[in-house]
Amino acid sequence: MFDNSAILLNDLIDFLQLETKCDRVLIVETALIEDDLGITGDDGEELIVKFSQRYQVDISNFDITKYFYPEPLITLHQISILPLRVIDLLNAIQIGKLNDDKIGK
Repeated sequence: MFDNSAILLNDLIDFLQLETKCDRVLIVETALIEDDLGITGDDGEELIVKFSQRYQVDISNFDITKYFYPEPLITLHQISILPLRVIDLLNAIQIGKLNDDKIGK
């Protein structure tokens, strides 16, 4: 586990840049994983699993379908999803779990 939030955030940004291929300047604490970083559908699930493994974060109480559009609806967006931000991932690392009830808090 990391002690320094700045070091942890920098490491998380490095990870997200590598996984999303986004410009590092776009990856800020308030950035939305789906909308700002462009991660959706199966790519969202893959990202969260890799995130969980890298940072030893329990994702057993995280419902991925609430935060990422499913593949067939990527362009239609007929359903609503909840926001998942970089700060939510940072908080999850610090507490060791990514739970629906902790996101956005």
